[in-house]
Amino acid sequence: MFDNSTSNKEPLLEPLLYKLRVRKVVGNIPRGGKVCDICCDANGRFLFGIKDIIGEGVGIDKDVKALSDGNISLRRVELEKTIELKSESFDCITLLAAIEHLSYQQEIIRECFRILKPGGDIADHHSLAGSQKSSGVPCFQIGHCFVERSEGA
Repeated sequence: MFDNSTSNKEPLLEPLLYKLRVRKVVGNIPRGGKVCDICCDANGRFLFGIKDIIGEGVGIDKDVKALSDGNISLRRVELEKTIELKSESFDCITLLAAIEHLSYQQEIIRECFRILKPGGDIADHHSLAGSQKSSGVPCFQIGHCFVERSEGA
């Protein structure tokens, strides 16, 4: 289901860490839902790995080549302070080892809640030991995976 192949740029343990991140997050992905993967990586491998269980997937990343393939679209975007996507349009937003690499973390988290449908989830999995939830919204921790539910849930 998931491509764990490595590229020359990946650290040695990245395939194992990727598999662990996916395992923590995939259970929170709504079947048939619309998912946005923030910092989806150059090939959108997470979205392509879940394409059979979601209705639509949109991946955004500064290093991705724009493409559309079935129910998955990838968009090349520099994530600064805004996300150029329609408000309340996603059932779930994923950030897999992403937020710690962004310059404007608080702004991007706010934008995630803006594009998230009421009652939707944000699954944020990162590797910062001892990290706290970033948005102040009630969440529960699964390892270092935070699933935050928007108001209306």
